[in-house]
Amino acid sequence: MNVKIIFLFLILLNACAPSNGPHKPLAAKVKTEGADVNGYAEIRPIFAKNCAACHPSRSGPDWLEYGQAKSYADSGKLKQRVVTTQSMPPPGSSQAAGMTAAERAAIGAWADAGAPEKGRKKTQADPSAPSAPATQASGFIQQCFSCHGAGGPGHQAQPRLPRLAGQNENYLYLQLNAFLWRKRIDPSHTMNEIASGLTDEQMHEAARYFAGLKGLASEPAPTPLRPERVNEAEAGRQLAKLYCVSCHLNPDYKSGTSHSSIPKLAGQSESYLMNQLIYYRNNERTNNLMNRYAASLSDRDITALALYFSTIENPKAASR
Repeated sequence: MNVKIIFLFLILLNACAPSNGPHKPLAAKVKTEGADVNGYAEIRPIFAKNCAACHPSRSGPDWLEYGQAKSYADSGKLKQRVVTTQSMPPPGSSQAAGMTAAERAAIGAWADAGAPEKGRKKTQADPSAPSAPATQASGFIQQCFSCHGAGGPGHQAQPRLPRLAGQNENYLYLQLNAFLWRKRIDPSHTMNEIASGLTDEQMHEAARYFAGLKGLASEPAPTPLRPERVNEAEAGRQLAKLYCVSCHLNPDYKSGTSHSSIPKLAGQSESYLMNQLIYYRNNERTNNLMNRYAASLSDRDITALALYFSTIENPKAASR
């Protein structure tokens, strides 16, 4: 064989070989300069929601203990199983079904950043960063943002979670208290655990903070309903006019004093409202009046009511 051809072949072979062995390619390093880096306080609620139900009762780390979570992240297993292979939480489990892509990405970014206990904020302005009131919130309130979004909810919110911005202050306090004493059970138990770590003063502070929010100005304007759902929303309006207005205050369902123990319904997501009505119908959430009323609702009634309330000044509404 020609010597030049052999020499060229050896050069190409050397260029293609990994520098640290055939089975251990170097992990890509993520640049975090100038970017937000979440601390454990922001990641812990994700672990509480998706992982704590099985750990440490089964093999594996206690995700609610920072040292164990960091050790698992530093080993590389956390990102591999949560982000790369998505083998954790176990596929087919309720936790896997409820874990969002954004939550997986947040855990992966945290692991890439070295699993820090303390986070770091951007050094330059970013239009997607929380609004000024959000950045002034107490640390324990900022932990709420990972699920509910900085606008309570804002751009990070999940549709199955309640909109907290502008909700009645006393209602928010009473719900935190109900989660604490297990008078209201979060199906994931996340809120029950979070509430158990709050003092009464902190519950009042959190309720006051979110009641004073108006949401993020950057949220998109409502998108009109698809034509085939207009009649469904109208049916919901008629049902609400008959059964809801006497307690939920005025035809717009968004008024009432800040001390009301009754929630404002306007702008809650369709998914969240459907779930709550189903919980009341199944007696999984208790309120004597709501339990009696929900027991009389058909599936179609629940869908119509949830759709109608979600269309009232809902900044996250989409064509549905």
